[in-house]
Amino acid sequence: MTPSEFYVYADGYLQNRDDKRENDLRNIYNLACAVRVAVNAKHMPNFEHMFTKPKAAMSDQAMFKTCEALFKAYGGKMEDI
Repeated sequence: MTPSEFYVYADGYLQNRDDKRENDLRNIYNLACAVRVAVNAKHMPNFEHMFTKPKAAMSDQAMFKTCEALFKAYGGKMEDI
């Protein structure tokens, strides 16, 4: 198996795992909706509101430090820039 084929299989495996996790979360949410309505007779909050995490914005300084660390990790020197 070549590295590119391995990457394709690994990417597919990770995507499948994420899809199963998302499906499990939706099933748990639907069960919670049914239980809450049956017990409390109240509406549940939106699924996306409960399970999505806001992505933190990266500042310019943090982006530069990350790029600099990657540049050094791959053998680059700051004099080359």
